[in-house]
Amino acid sequence: MKSTFLICSALFVGGLAVAAPVPKGVKPTNLVANGSFENGIEADLSKPLDKGSTALEGWTVTRGQIDVNTQVGEDWKAADGKRSLDLHGSPGFGGVEQSIPTTVGRKYRVTFKMSGNPGVAHHKVQLGVRAAGRDKQFEITMEGRTYKDLKWEEKSWDFTATEATTVLELHTAMPTTANAFGGPLLDDVKVFRID
Repeated sequence: MKSTFLICSALFVGGLAVAAPVPKGVKPTNLVANGSFENGIEADLSKPLDKGSTALEGWTVTRGQIDVNTQVGEDWKAADGKRSLDLHGSPGFGGVEQSIPTTVGRKYRVTFKMSGNPGVAHHKVQLGVRAAGRDKQFEITMEGRTYKDLKWEEKSWDFTATEATTVLELHTAMPTTANAFGGPLLDDVKVFRID
């Protein structure tokens, strides 16, 4: 019986350092706590949280207001678990942040699921991600999205850490002329080191 697992962190091939493969069955560590927003406040269907709130375990509301939405029957089905966030509160243009441990100079990947509130007449919704002094904006169309089928889309973005602790913020990137009662939906946030 042969079993070969590399215990070293890098192989040298032709003078180049090549990252060793992660052993089969080993998952990289997710650095985000409560990325599906399941822990914290009790909420029936929707619970607004104002700027400065830390009611969601691991997260701080950074601006405006957000709504914590809880799945009821087949409506508001989360991408992971039973909860998701509407980054437009009741009303408000909101965002959330979390500080994560990082190593200076290393690369990290943020992944998350995105949808939009189907109860508001937006044609498109935009969500921004900020970390390590950089930011990225994501946009999806609202076509075909309903309360029973939010059609969650996975998005990802890479950044290089500049400090030992990195603040990750996810926020609405909608124009201020947009309806403030419903906007981009967020769920299943993760961050992994990728180098």
